[in-house]
Amino acid sequence: VTFTGDISIAGLADVSGTFTLAQSGNETLAAGTSVSASLADASSGLTVSSATFGLAVAADGNYALEASGNASLTSLPDFTLAGSLALERNTGSTRVNRSITAGSQTVSIDVAAGARQFAGQSLTLTADNFASLTGNFAFDQQAGNLRATGTGLSGGITIGSVSAGVSNASFGLIATPSDLVAFEASGGLALTAAGLTNVAASSAA
Repeated sequence: VTFTGDISIAGLADVSGTFTLAQSGNETLAAGTSVSASLADASSGLTVSSATFGLAVAADGNYALEASGNASLTSLPDFTLAGSLALERNTGSTRVNRSITAGSQTVSIDVAAGARQFAGQSLTLTADNFASLTGNFAFDQQAGNLRATGTGLSGGITIGSVSAGVSNASFGLIATPSDLVAFEASGGLALTAAGLTNVAASSAA
């Protein structure tokens, strides 16, 4: 069965596009391409677009899904997100790494046990024309707040030939429904400027 419409992942995401459904043994499968997935119940506009989508529902009702595509952050003023992002949800207790075939469509998913997030590696977050950070990010929402964590981040502020920031940093962010934002990236110091040598610090944020 092929249909165009929406699939809602309760409290996490709304997925829109054209999907093909199939029954295989005791499983219900779904696959799609050029799909869009948005973070539900948050005003940030976090979206995965032009995504491939795969869903496997087991006989016991547990399911795993992934929608992988291009990242965007369209409704949080002065913040942008670029790179490859994936919606991931797995209600089971084991990792699901497999191909899903529904009708003429075959897609691959790889979702960790218990995953419930939007996540991506080598994403670039630019914040309020202030700082740009690149690394691995994960996003979800709680009570309408966008929440994000990050690891292995690098970047910061660049003005002319001078740059100041962090390396191998960890990261946390929260954005409220009224678009109030707080974030911090902390790790090693990264400072480059003409004439500066032997600059060191135990940590930077």
